[in-house]
Amino acid sequence: MKSIKALNILFVIFSAFALLMCFVLVNVKASSGLDNALRRVAERCPSMTIKGIKRSCGGLMQAGLSEEDILRNVIVGGLGYDRFNHEMKGQVLKSRPYTETQQNRFLTKVITDAQSLYNFFYPMDLSNNFYNGLYSRRLDSNQLFGNYFRGNMKVAVGQKQYLTHITSATGTFDLTEDFEDIIGFLPDAFNPDIYQKVIDYFGDLVTTDIKYGGVIDQMTSLRVCYNDPSMLRYIEQQLDSTIDVAVSARPPNGFINYARSDQLTIVGGNPQEADTSKRIRSFKQNPAPILFSAVPIWTVFPAGPKRENMKRAYDNYVNNFGQRMGAEARNLQNLIAQEQFNPYQPHEVSVYFTQNYACNAGSMFGSWGDCSVVGSCRKACSVRFAGQTISNGQTVVVGEHPVGGTFRDGQGNIRRCLAAGCRTQLKVQRDEHGNIALFSELYNFLKGGKLNFLSTMGYSKPGVKSGCVDLDGSSFYVNDPKAAGSIIKACVRCTPALNPGGPTVCDCPRL
Repeated sequence: MKSIKALNILFVIFSAFALLMCFVLVNVKASSGLDNALRRVAERCPSMTIKGIKRSCGGLMQAGLSEEDILRNVIVGGLGYDRFNHEMKGQVLKSRPYTETQQNRFLTKVITDAQSLYNFFYPMDLSNNFYNGLYSRRLDSNQLFGNYFRGNMKVAVGQKQYLTHITSATGTFDLTEDFEDIIGFLPDAFNPDIYQKVIDYFGDLVTTDIKYGGVIDQMTSLRVCYNDPSMLRYIEQQLDSTIDVAVSARPPNGFINYARSDQLTIVGGNPQEADTSKRIRSFKQNPAPILFSAVPIWTVFPAGPKRENMKRAYDNYVNNFGQRMGAEARNLQNLIAQEQFNPYQPHEVSVYFTQNYACNAGSMFGSWGDCSVVGSCRKACSVRFAGQTISNGQTVVVGEHPVGGTFRDGQGNIRRCLAAGCRTQLKVQRDEHGNIALFSELYNFLKGGKLNFLSTMGYSKPGVKSGCVDLDGSSFYVNDPKAAGSIIKACVRCTPALNPGGPTVCDCPRL
């Protein structure tokens, strides 16, 4: 009995081992056949890349192909695409013959935050088109911040597209023979390594409608506060002027003071051609896929376990990359937020004396720097008279003014300062949260010339991290008729626009 029981145990172990070896051999065979099929697709030449036609593939170029034959073989729809690595892959779906076209169009877009930038570079929403040209910038979040967002900037994308050929896949399930063979080698049981090979060779997406040609684009960094409505049109004109020097591009008001341009990127055509006009003329001979739509690769699989397995591999790939891109986007957004709202970063505070137009029949105002008078009327003007770089928790003196005569101080007390025996000090204060305030203090002299604090003459409302705070000018220029109706402004993180005849407003800081 014991020997029979032992034999049964050995039989069970042997059977389990045999089943395991059978499973391994089936997977090895499937993997080997899949590898050979994938290799045949990868070695096909010529082929299409995101930058144009790859005409030399390790010496495998077919001899005797005419230029028309090459274009017919590579300008196709149904190509695989890896959206995260920006690579065109092998053909998955059969394609209609291309038709030639001549179309030019612009794409302009303003990007103000990190997530929008990453959504544009690595689209997750497949209802939108994919654009070439912008994907050539493979930069991490720190590089993107340093190149485009540092200094309270946003990004304007400008692109001119030259369409030369249009084609599309014949149908969502109309697979090429090569891809049908590849599906045949896939196991019914999910193997993540084997199914990932499909994505490695064909990407996570399959293109459907594709427009070929060439692209010229640039990324321009602009101050976040700059919002001239004509700036995008000017960016289009800039692109045209780089192509045709006869085209005049007139910048909108102040544009050159608030913008810096990244270098141009050109995709398609002859990359050896330095002349832009000649490069454009070569787009037709070496077109690149510049605008296309796409679907997830698993959706082209026939219904069944292999389709479900491919969806699982696709979800793993997209989720893993999405997490990486999400972390990059969050890091970039944090860098942008620190740049915009960092309360510990020192900032320059500019102080301005501003007067409105006024007339006084009883007494002359007198001239005040550029604030001249005509008869008994004073022109409206603004004069910058101080600037300081201030850190958190710091208070600096930005001006002093002698005071004489009898007057009331900030608390309503009567003060008498004979022969300019007192003075006011104008101070800017920045609290620990980065808010600035402006105030004036009254002092008299003690023996030895030391100043003795008497009273606060005026105080602006605190709590401004960006913008201007106002102080009544007469609280600093005490007992001075020229200061009647004047305002002193302290402005941080902006460049005040000095408007004759109107109020001084906090404008965009210049670069």
